[in-house]
Amino acid sequence: MYSLNNCNKYYLYQGYASMSLGIDGLYRLVRSEMKQLSPISGDAFIFFGKARKSVKILKWDGDGFLYWRRRLGGKEATVRQVMEAWDRLVEWDTGRKVL
Repeated sequence: MYSLNNCNKYYLYQGYASMSLGIDGLYRLVRSEMKQLSPISGDAFIFFGKARKSVKILKWDGDGFLYWRRRLGGKEATVRQVMEAWDRLVEWDTGRKVL
């Protein structure tokens, strides 16, 4: 079972990330610009595009990366709105909401 929950640590990338970046690009971004953190720590890293209309989350699962992408609609979103959207929409088999 793959999930994001309150047991995870979440780190918000302070700049804007290109939404064309995939797992490898986001990994390099964490390594080069969030140097005190390890992308393979199991923590979740949150990235917004410049227009703040989409968000990506990268998390190490122990044997590979989990990668989520969410389009947020037509207007600029705040971090709180992103978390609330994930809370409403991402549910796993346990019925437990995550994020």
